[in-house]
Amino acid sequence: MSDLIDRKAAIKAVHDSYDNILEFVSTGKTVADSVEDILSKLLPVEPEPDWRPFKTRPLTKEEKEAHPEWDCVLDCKAPQDGQRILITVNCEGHEPVQADEYYQDCESYLDSGYEIETEATAWMPLPEPYKGGVK
Repeated sequence: MSDLIDRKAAIKAVHDSYDNILEFVSTGKTVADSVEDILSKLLPVEPEPDWRPFKTRPLTKEEKEAHPEWDCVLDCKAPQDGQRILITVNCEGHEPVQADEYYQDCESYLDSGYEIETEATAWMPLPEPYKGGVK
């Protein structure tokens, strides 16, 4: 919410700064484009995390015959085999976000043992490690 308030204050400041708008409009941009350009420079926005829900689907007849031990298969973008990921956990008494490892051999599973889709509801790649210094 504070971001929204900051953006409103910035928009007011831009509208109050007629000279800045004239400069951008003279380049052929609309006032709205000009305001967005100024805001993007004043208030860089961090992108939302790229959470990917775990989704499964029932097995086809052929899949059931080939893998009678399976209940379902993943029907979503899956991590790579052995990839360290963040997961959201829907289990009482557990941290809602945890690091885990995804594996796929005969079936898909998490190193932690959480059930995909029912307990571990979404995943995302781990961010790049901190490298120090200034951006």
